[in-house]
Amino acid sequence: MRLYVSTCKWGGYEFYFAKTEIGLAFLSTHERIKEEFSAWKNKYFPDHTLQYDEMINEKKQVDEYLKGERQTFRLPLALYGTDFERSVWQTVRTIPYGQLATYSDIARKINKPQAVRAVANAIGKNPILFVIPCHRVIRKDGDLGGFRAGTELKKHLLRLENISRFS
Repeated sequence: MRLYVSTCKWGGYEFYFAKTEIGLAFLSTHERIKEEFSAWKNKYFPDHTLQYDEMINEKKQVDEYLKGERQTFRLPLALYGTDFERSVWQTVRTIPYGQLATYSDIARKINKPQAVRAVANAIGKNPILFVIPCHRVIRKDGDLGGFRAGTELKKHLLRLENISRFS
């Protein structure tokens, strides 16, 4: 089985993409992206051969989103994580463009209202930035919260979606 990979640059960021035959499985960027990708690949695909793929459709949709020309992604996804993580990620995917939810909101929606910290940890492990819009999740007190790709990018994404209170 192969794991298809690609990279692209946008606005000073380098994005790493990975997909399987099922769909997009990884999209991320930050200063330690190579280590993060290597750890993710070794955990879920230790015996897979990496093969370069242009990923034209995936890159096009990310580019359109980052330019403010796209609000939803139409990409098949291949989610790798625990059942709990996948349930959190699926719930995060339901947050509409331009709207926010709290970690507590997500915990309630998955019927685990006491699991706020576990929800935050699962969101922090989101392997597909933007497509699973974890940047739309903030703390209950209204604080921005964390973001694996850095809070400056999170602020940029929220401004892009006309959520300007985090300028």
